[in-house]
Amino acid sequence: MAVFLFPLNKLQLGAGLSRRGKPPPMAGVMYETPSYLVIQGTTKDETGAAAAGFTVYLMAMRGGVPTLIETTISDAGGGYSFTVGSGEQYWILSYLAGSPDKAGATKNNLVGA
Repeated sequence: MAVFLFPLNKLQLGAGLSRRGKPPPMAGVMYETPSYLVIQGTTKDETGAAAAGFTVYLMAMRGGVPTLIETTISDAGGGYSFTVGSGEQYWILSYLAGSPDKAGATKNNLVGA
């Protein structure tokens, strides 16, 4: 959470004067509410070991239609993460081409934390 501190400001404004770009006319603290959350996880192979190189798809329902939100590739430790908004449910699809191909999916109930 970002915290903004403002010094006491004795500026007095009359009608029609702008304060654009000026701090509030008082000492105090304003807290910025985070506008993002994170969904993160690890891609794994059939034995349960972390596996790198998966294409990971973040999905959500938009207007009743399954919608691709973002893609990434899992890192050397199988890790991936997505920055998401609040108030929406997501799911993850993952795929790794090979012999045999590997794929996985979560339920449609992931939310950012």
